[in-house]
Amino acid sequence: MLIVILGAALGAVLFYYLFVKPHNYWKDRGVKQGKPWWLFGDFGKNLFRQQSIAELMQYAYNQIPSRRYFGLYQFTKPVLIVKDVDLIKQITVKDFDHFTDHRSIIPENADPLWNKNLFALKDEEIVTLEMKGLFTRFTNDAIATTAFGVKVDSLAEPNNEFYLMGKKVTTFSFWRTLRFAGYSLFPKLYQIIKVKFFDNKVGNFFRQVINDTIKIRLERAIVRPDMIHLLMQARKGIEKHEKNGVIDTGFATAQESDLGTS
Repeated sequence: MLIVILGAALGAVLFYYLFVKPHNYWKDRGVKQGKPWWLFGDFGKNLFRQQSIAELMQYAYNQIPSRRYFGLYQFTKPVLIVKDVDLIKQITVKDFDHFTDHRSIIPENADPLWNKNLFALKDEEIVTLEMKGLFTRFTNDAIATTAFGVKVDSLAEPNNEFYLMGKKVTTFSFWRTLRFAGYSLFPKLYQIIKVKFFDNKVGNFFRQVINDTIKIRLERAIVRPDMIHLLMQARKGIEKHEKNGVIDTGFATAQESDLGTS
């Protein structure tokens, strides 16, 4: 009986220090905060798909209207939200060198495709589903050509492979949201058991697109001003600059490969 009581007491203490005490981080430092849920922080409704990130930010903004900044909790991790324009300018311009590192939600060696991506997706409310679909396909094609050097027409070919794979990357299903939560709460465990944020099929597809594009460009001496070209230059350790400091990418000779189309 004594062992059970001691075990329960130890469990309660561990629970407090792991999941309750972290939610006092901002309060202990005199920073205004809301009323976070235990374990889930301010992201509980978002986790259970009752509230989007945009709605969460709007709600938090309205809850604490008179402060230049306030604190949130991404599960048990403290997040500072800066509202004041002058502070934002100081952080992003004057003191930029003090804010160079972004926290990695998912360990890099657990899923490099997530941590090495160059595009931050933003949740934006679109008036109609039709317009949302058009903008999504246009954005997909723009990313395909500027980042991957791939020529895709998602309006003419709505089910091309590049668009479908891109849609898988940007769609946060319930299970992917749970994975995201797991990485935030138990990063070491997820790293040990090697839980990936993206499916292997998605990661392999984009790696193959990049490898094939690089191979074709090397074989045909194609030069094009996009991310692939920069990666090729970086791999060679070559940086070509004109006198005015602009990279000479040979824009006039640019061509696109037709990878990724169905």
